[in-house]
Amino acid sequence: MHDGRHRARHQHPSDAANTPATAARRSAQPPPHHTVSSLVDRAARQSATEDPGAVLNVLRSARDPQTGRGMRSDELRDELINLFLAGHETTAQALAWTFYFLATHPDCAGRARAESVQNLSGAAGTAEQYGRLVYLRRAIDESLRLMPPIFMVSRTPVADEPLGGFVMPEGSLVVISPYVMHRHPMYWDAPDRFDPDRFAPERAMARPRYAYFPFGGGPRLCLGAHLALSEMVVVVARVLQKFHLALAPDGRVVPEAALILRPKHGIRVHVRRVQRP
Repeated sequence: MHDGRHRARHQHPSDAANTPATAARRSAQPPPHHTVSSLVDRAARQSATEDPGAVLNVLRSARDPQTGRGMRSDELRDELINLFLAGHETTAQALAWTFYFLATHPDCAGRARAESVQNLSGAAGTAEQYGRLVYLRRAIDESLRLMPPIFMVSRTPVADEPLGGFVMPEGSLVVISPYVMHRHPMYWDAPDRFDPDRFAPERAMARPRYAYFPFGGGPRLCLGAHLALSEMVVVVARVLQKFHLALAPDGRVVPEAALILRPKHGIRVHVRRVQRP
């Protein structure tokens, strides 16, 4: 759920210098680099036809539309690290907030649970089955509306840009807050209330496009948005199938706006196994 202006290069600022320290650092790559690099190397020895839809094979087959050039191994590695590591903490906190809202709104949790039980079969479920979890996805969207882990995004105008009677100068820093926009009463009725049905199609279509943007938007939309949402649907559905959640009596939750928006002291819940008839 990272929303940066440029693809991150996971390297030390001094790597451009050819020094003994730089050489030592390059030979002792951190575990994420080593692990992902080994996956890239292994995939390079395999045929993409084995699983052409796999993320790595999709990236390997991508070509620059202007030059026709594919990605180098180090570029593939950096993209995979962006996808899996940059979204790790944000997705975890988004799940924590979703479980908090479901624990404090048992009617919503019950509705999402019934939908999951009705539509999922087998140990893992299929993409088609998870796609039927319409209400559960609305609950996730509503959680991301109220507590977006990325609560601020920034943009830099490439030219002077007039907006609302002001001019944003070229090269200036423009900060936009999903948290503020997601609770603006101009666009949301009872903005502080948890109401998954506000994401029903007829209600969602009545709002401006960027009244809701937990993953940013435009050309700099978070690359991991689809992956994060897919992960969240699977995790929430499986947990609700097996457990009832209730906020612990001493489970007061205090939001903290650090690098991401998170519960300062965690979220304490009581968990009770669902009894099947």
